[in-house]
Amino acid sequence: HKSRPRHITSRLLHGAGGQQPAVDTDDPVAMALSLAEALQRDLGMTPEQFVAQADTAAQLGDKAGEWSKAFQDAFGGVWLNDFGEGVVGVATVFPDDGGEKKVDPKAASELREAAEDAGFVVQDVALSQSELESRLKEVKSVVEGLPQDQRDLITGVEADQNRGAVVVTTDGQF
Repeated sequence: HKSRPRHITSRLLHGAGGQQPAVDTDDPVAMALSLAEALQRDLGMTPEQFVAQADTAAQLGDKAGEWSKAFQDAFGGVWLNDFGEGVVGVATVFPDDGGEKKVDPKAASELREAAEDAGFVVQDVALSQSELESRLKEVKSVVEGLPQDQRDLITGVEADQNRGAVVVTTDGQF
């Protein structure tokens, strides 16, 4: 998404609350220095690390669409790990009602090979991205059917590709 880096830059320079910038944004040198300081302070990374991770994320994004179509039942999503490496999830089993539905081993193998050839780390995951998205829709539907006072306690419903699970977060006010 092209506006994302600007959004991140804006948050780093303006802060999460959107306060006025402490740097003159018309001065490119002052802005670059301030951004470098903010990257180190807020994200614990150098500008070079940020650019490298952004490049890796862009490469993952480019491949994700292609792989999700070509290997739909095996594609388990993409993300950056804690080291900034691009990771491609490869689903190995669909735990359906009986837990017996297997992912096509040929598709999983081809996806694994394509990801490694592209220079990414491969991680086995329990669910394909399409299966995880299907479960996310189911959980959101259940949440929407709850009484309003219960829905108000829920702050988020997200798919967690790393864990192969739908995660429901609450405000902790039970």
